[in-house]
Amino acid sequence: MSTATVPAGRSAAIIGDSFARGVMVMLVINLGQRVVGLLRNFGFCQFLTDSELGHWALANSFFMFAAPLVVLGLPGSFGKFVEYYRQRGCLRLYLTRTATVIGVSSAVLALAMVASPEWISWLVYRDAATTRVVAWTVIALLAQVGYNVVYDVTLSLRQVRAISWMQFVNGVSFAALSIFWLSLGADWAVLLSSYATACVLGMAVGVRSVWSNCRDELVQSGPITHRELWPRIVPFAIALWTTNLLSNTFDLCDRYMLLHLAPGGVEVGQALVGQYYCGRIMPNLVSSLALMLSGLVLPYLSADWEAGKFDGIRRRMIQVISVTSVVFTGLGVAALMVSPILFDHYFAGRYRVAESVLGLSFIQCIWQSTYLIGSSYLVCAERAKQFCVILAIGLAINVGLNWLLIEQYGLWGAVVATLVANFAVMLFTFRSMARLGCSVGARTIILSAFPAVLLLGPMAAAVAIGLLFILASRTDYVLTSQDRSDIEELVLPKLNALGVPIRSLWP
Repeated sequence: MSTATVPAGRSAAIIGDSFARGVMVMLVINLGQRVVGLLRNFGFCQFLTDSELGHWALANSFFMFAAPLVVLGLPGSFGKFVEYYRQRGCLRLYLTRTATVIGVSSAVLALAMVASPEWISWLVYRDAATTRVVAWTVIALLAQVGYNVVYDVTLSLRQVRAISWMQFVNGVSFAALSIFWLSLGADWAVLLSSYATACVLGMAVGVRSVWSNCRDELVQSGPITHRELWPRIVPFAIALWTTNLLSNTFDLCDRYMLLHLAPGGVEVGQALVGQYYCGRIMPNLVSSLALMLSGLVLPYLSADWEAGKFDGIRRRMIQVISVTSVVFTGLGVAALMVSPILFDHYFAGRYRVAESVLGLSFIQCIWQSTYLIGSSYLVCAERAKQFCVILAIGLAINVGLNWLLIEQYGLWGAVVATLVANFAVMLFTFRSMARLGCSVGARTIILSAFPAVLLLGPMAAAVAIGLLFILASRTDYVLTSQDRSDIEELVLPKLNALGVPIRSLWP
């Protein structure tokens, strides 16, 4: 019999912030951080050449790929199992054992990178980077790993305000440090040290919050054997690790294929990666919000799953996917409207190629956002293996199309290839959700495809959004009466508290 049972008298109540409050807090606090991130990336584009910007884009892509890879999927299991072991009084033991494994695997990777600097330089940058660049690449990677682990622990405990402040401190400090050094004429490599410092500062915020709010549960721990712990979490962690590997490879393969396949050699490839980075600055805003939202949704889905509230799970997923698709499309319209000012005046025409793919990049990132949120249901249902299969299919489509299109169309070919692959992954994700009892329905699928109106240009897309809003407010074709009621219940109190005296969101 397992010793990891719920102790008598221990509360099984949900800790942390409620789902609705968590979403609102996350969006409000992170609005400022996203604005800072946009300004920071615009500053990078202003201070760096195309090639230097490409170097940073490649380094950042490496961090996004290697950091989840080295932790073996264990932090991803926190959202599923922290509440389980918390209720059984084994939280500290669960966290310390997983952290030990993560520390050992991270140290092994760091030593391997230090021992092979030439190979790492070619792998990440496709040129002969200096010893200083390679050393800071290793340090920044370890800082990213630490930040991710603390972030996942804090999120799994549903301390939503804390993770929002973690991201805010991380983003603001990185922007301040990097822009300061670049303005003094430092080379692009200073971004690596600034990035590492920002990760450590953000991590400190999360550690303080977790210790302050959950100290009692972290000081003491009930008994649990290795035989009880690892067989339960390892299959789940392996599935998440495979998912992260496929997802990150899927997301980053177009950049590295541009680097290696673009006609004109290494310098042209690095410059195109820089153009791509610039063209995705604003679209990446929606991807980062969706990634955060999918992580936020999982602990709440898990709590509802344990309580058997399956109808509530389905309704929540449909609402989040539908609203996210429409709101992100609205952000795309706003970005397309201001893009001439940004690219023509601020960048003085330096990033014409980036501007030309902005609309496609937004559609690409919105569809990616949709399937990331949908995948939370598959993870909650412990069917992450199915999502791995979906990502593998999407990766094959992405690599095949990139291989065919990049040599002929350059950056345009890479963007179109990834766009088609993202749409395919989104549809396959919906299909898997339906097979597991969470059918989103034709209405949600149509709303998920709605971002394609951005291909018509900003004015036509704005008109389409206006018509959609009228349909949503006066009919049940877009939103049901329950959906409208839930949205008002979430939004109206916040608006009224800010002094906006409206009684309904719907005309």
